[in-house]
Amino acid sequence: MAMVTASAKGPTPVLDFEPALWSRLLGLGRLLVVLWLTRVDEEVIRRLPCGFFRSNRFFVRRGGQSRELGTLFGKVRYRRRYVYSAEAERGFYPADDAVGLTADGFTLPLVGLCCRLATRMSYAAALSVLCWFLRWAPAPRSLQELTMGLGGQGHRFQEQAPPPPADEGEVLVIQFDSKGIPTATEEELGARRGPRPARSAEPSRRHRGRRQRRERNPRPKRDPDDHSKNARMATVVVMYTLAQDPTTSEPRLLGPRNVRAHASFCPKRYAFQVARREADKRGFGPGSGRRIQFVYDGDEDLETYRRQYFGDYPQENVVVTADIMHVLEYIWDAAAVLYPRDKDACASWVAIQKARLLASEGELIRQELQARLAQMPRTGPGNKAKRKQLETTLRYLTTNAQRLDYRLVRSLDLELASGMVEGMVRNLIGQRFDQGGMRWIAERAEALLQLRCIELNGQWDDFIRFVHASLALGDPARPHRFRSRKPPPMPALLPPHLAKPSTLPN
Repeated sequence: MAMVTASAKGPTPVLDFEPALWSRLLGLGRLLVVLWLTRVDEEVIRRLPCGFFRSNRFFVRRGGQSRELGTLFGKVRYRRRYVYSAEAERGFYPADDAVGLTADGFTLPLVGLCCRLATRMSYAAALSVLCWFLRWAPAPRSLQELTMGLGGQGHRFQEQAPPPPADEGEVLVIQFDSKGIPTATEEELGARRGPRPARSAEPSRRHRGRRQRRERNPRPKRDPDDHSKNARMATVVVMYTLAQDPTTSEPRLLGPRNVRAHASFCPKRYAFQVARREADKRGFGPGSGRRIQFVYDGDEDLETYRRQYFGDYPQENVVVTADIMHVLEYIWDAAAVLYPRDKDACASWVAIQKARLLASEGELIRQELQARLAQMPRTGPGNKAKRKQLETTLRYLTTNAQRLDYRLVRSLDLELASGMVEGMVRNLIGQRFDQGGMRWIAERAEALLQLRCIELNGQWDDFIRFVHASLALGDPARPHRFRSRKPPPMPALLPPHLAKPSTLPN
């Protein structure tokens, strides 16, 4: 009542009223959680006999034990009864097992909220946001261990996750791209894992920093052209469908629909293993008669894996396209060699080559580049670098000659570029994993990456329910924990013949 009672100076300001009310609501929530847990314990124990069999073991009831539990309303302390098996030399808490409480000391809604925030921002920022709203947060190490443990189930969830609902598109578009994240070197890992230096006697951090800079040997200055970051490459695959516009008989595809992204730090082959699994889920198997379009930057490894994992599809139903924007980058590089001092001539020449590309006349571009290359002397100032650039462009156009049929792509109203996966790479990888000062361990980043994919795909609630359902499958005498100090292993790479389903969808 003190919050709402007007004092001699007037009513309580809203600046003071709302925070005080929020604190009291959180306190009321903690009381209700304790009351609920107590009632659950009484109800569960009342239904249990003094001795019973479960999982082929005999359990007997023991006394109660108190426990501290982290919830969305704050930390609470409650008491629950214990059952013990002399055969297994361990027991469990029936009330905790009945409502899905693990041995981590946190409720699953709190764990899900913490890990979901960690997919969007750094661990430190996630803890700050939790403190703003919940008035408390788990320890930083607890958050990291919970993220690793929950992320370890990300691959299992995506394997069994159903396809998007009402996927009635005529074309499935699959786009691939890669991006590297900065990973810790062995020297950095040794400094992390080694013993911490003793804190000096300086009175403040400023003075400690001065002493360390005096004692430290000067570090070599980094070359301005050295942009290496000991990168570990992640391959991203984006899949969505396009549907024919029912208002016209012309090829006019509407979309994208049911966009889903998958990513992993496994080798590129794993991305095609996932793409084949998801394509079959969506009903785009080899026997479906539906069209699939692959769009990527012309990497020969991607083409090799596409043939391995999608080689059983009828060729008339598969369209493979090199990203036209990537092709034009090579064209611009060649134009800079041919017209080094004339920007207008350079842009005009590129416009001509672009028109040729859209007309599926890539052979004319190759012929012109071959002629220009033959006319360029092998010796002379800068000629070696110029010839090398023209040869690179010519080699790229020759290698991807079968993937430059843009006239066919336009006639079918398919995709010319891989803008969808380019944006997803920036969003999925760049915004969370490639920020200043970050140094990752690949296995730890993999767990967080799977959670970020699930969150961006809009599957978070289904994932948490999947995790909750998995609690009932474990041995009750072995308390289940989400927290893990060790990152989960990378997923297994299957041979192409095992990645394909034995029964193809109709």
